[in-house]
Amino acid sequence: MYLNVILTIFVIVQVTVVYLAYRFWKKYGKNMYNTFISMKKTMPNQMFGMENTNPNDFMKNLPDMGKMMSEFDKLTKIMNKPK
Repeated sequence: MYLNVILTIFVIVQVTVVYLAYRFWKKYGKNMYNTFISMKKTMPNQMFGMENTNPNDFMKNLPDMGKMMSEFDKLTKIMNKPK
C-alpha cells in the first residue's frame, strides 16, 4: 500500500518536472539556444577553446584584468559623482 502511494507521488512529480521543463524550453530555451549559436558563429573559434590544443593559449587572448578593474573603478566614480 505504501509503495503504491510513493510510486504515485513519484510519477506525479516526474510528469510535473517534464511539463515544466517543456514550458521553460518553449518560453526561454529556444531563444537562449539560438542566441548562443549565433554568438558562436560571430566569435572566433579560439574564444571557445575548440581550436586550441594548449589551454594556456586561451588565457593569452584575455585582456588584463587589472586594467579592466581600474577602468571599472573610474566608471563607478564618475557615475557616483553628485551633479
